[in-house]
Amino acid sequence: RTGGRDDHPQFELDLESTEAAPAFDTIGEGDRIVAEYGMLGLSTAAHPLTLVREHLPDGTISSAEFATCPNRSTVRVAGLVTARQRPSTAKGHVFVLMEDEAGAINVIVRPDIYERDRSIIRLEPFLSVTGRLQKDGATMNVIAHRIDALRAPRTPAAEAAPEPDALHATRRSDLDQAFKFLSALRQQPPGVKSWG
Repeated sequence: RTGGRDDHPQFELDLESTEAAPAFDTIGEGDRIVAEYGMLGLSTAAHPLTLVREHLPDGTISSAEFATCPNRSTVRVAGLVTARQRPSTAKGHVFVLMEDEAGAINVIVRPDIYERDRSIIRLEPFLSVTGRLQKDGATMNVIAHRIDALRAPRTPAAEAAPEPDALHATRRSDLDQAFKFLSALRQQPPGVKSWG
């Protein structure tokens, strides 16, 4: 071939790069979960409840423990809201689907509870629910008695103490750090499907 650009091939020069690869700090599990939810709407690292599980109110169980609870027992659960439904055929009942790190939690909200806690049920991405566990074969539902936004618990004894000891200060710092991530996720909550 003559007259074309291929007559004079260009060879790569073996030069050292003047730019070093950028060094990135490692990020913690909580920051990674928040970043993944912000970019993907889900996390491949872990469920957000894993960050706060040890700081949830006493008696809070995971969905994995439903099988060992007696039918009609009172349970407290916490989770990320994934769907809300208020069908016109349900006589005012609202169905909230939540998930924790172990699986799905079906919550049934009676009309009077919905009216009382409407803003929490409609707006909060993380809920704590106390209610009666209803088992029907493999189907398990929580009939809600009380619904709260899942937030960092207050420690009144610590606030009253003039000088908290180092152990208490460390525990409070761990608690604040754990719930910091839920607060960040609350700013850009994962997508929730709502019907009705």
